[in-house]
Amino acid sequence: MVTAASAPSLLRPKKDTRLGLSFAVYTRHVQRSCRLILMGTGTMTAPPQVVGLPWYHRDDYPALLLVFSDPDKLPKTFDAWLEHAEGLERQLRAAGFVVARAWIRPAPFAAWCREKDILPDQQARLEFANEAARPHHSRS
Repeated sequence: MVTAASAPSLLRPKKDTRLGLSFAVYTRHVQRSCRLILMGTGTMTAPPQVVGLPWYHRDDYPALLLVFSDPDKLPKTFDAWLEHAEGLERQLRAAGFVVARAWIRPAPFAAWCREKDILPDQQARLEFANEAARPHHSRS
């Protein structure tokens, strides 16, 4: 079974990357409504691990860069971000993970961060994405 520790190095966050993407596998169950697209496969003996991956709409990308406290961790253009995100998604699926695209919208994400009293940074994006992935995984 592939684990986060045995996954390729690109799957682990790196300080000097400009992907603005990372992943974390959740361990607690929290209900949260969110639009998700799940891709990946599991096996008959062990269910796949679900990874929440922050996902953005093209029209929202400029506004999100203004909301995020660390826009320097993301590419300047949506097209550059999308190319990297799709590559990461392919690598995660190839490593055996189910990828849940968690759509992050500017106003709801900013409100969610204020409610939790956290900065709207990469860690918050990952937490948000993984919270969004939990309800779907618990139904399978």
